[in-house]
Amino acid sequence: MDLREQVIQFRELLQNNGLLIDDFELNVKSDAFKELLAGGEGSLEVNCRKSGVAIDYAYDGTTSWLTKLASDLENGKFQLES
Repeated sequence: MDLREQVIQFRELLQNNGLLIDDFELNVKSDAFKELLAGGEGSLEVNCRKSGVAIDYAYDGTTSWLTKLASDLENGKFQLES
């Protein structure tokens, strides 16, 4: 699955968790692709605009970051701390 398809899955994850897509940003770190081409890992940042919580996910070209994101969404890691 290429990154474009993973972005579609990212949007679906948000929607399936009752979250608004516009409340989140997916940022590809500027060096992510360069590192991937060199055989390493890059990173993606998911930022919740409402809470201000941003989490970096290692990106190795697979969908493993989506599995971690799904877990973080389920565990409320993007919510404001009370």
